[in-house]
Amino acid sequence: MLFEIKEDVNLNDMRHWDMALMYIFADLCRFCQLHDSPLTITSLISDRDNVLFTSRTHAEGRAFDIRTHHYSSVLQHKIVHHLNTKYKDWGAISSSDHKSRVAVLKPDHIHIQVRPNADINRYIKEDVDGKKTCTNE
Repeated sequence: MLFEIKEDVNLNDMRHWDMALMYIFADLCRFCQLHDSPLTITSLISDRDNVLFTSRTHAEGRAFDIRTHHYSSVLQHKIVHHLNTKYKDWGAISSSDHKSRVAVLKPDHIHIQVRPNADINRYIKEDVDGKKTCTNE
């Protein structure tokens, strides 16, 4: 299975995701698959009614959380490093330290977030016929 969801997560919430967040999610699925590690989404948008939060990234479709208890500490840090390095210009401002980053390691999950209107154009290539394709460079 490519990814799993916690029981109260509604996958329809993904329809409201920012385009940059979709791209990061696809990359994260591939990263976890390459590392033979499960990927479990624990929070999107509609499952957050009883959650105290400091930002609106989830509500605005710019964030999701993944479970980490089945990852080693090394793998948790690899995921955070991979996302923050590759997508450094897409990071939202962290409420904890006010720095821009895509992945924030929390005690029991990784919070993945993008800034509003993150520019995904560096991943879109247009050929001579005007056809747009995605690239991983």
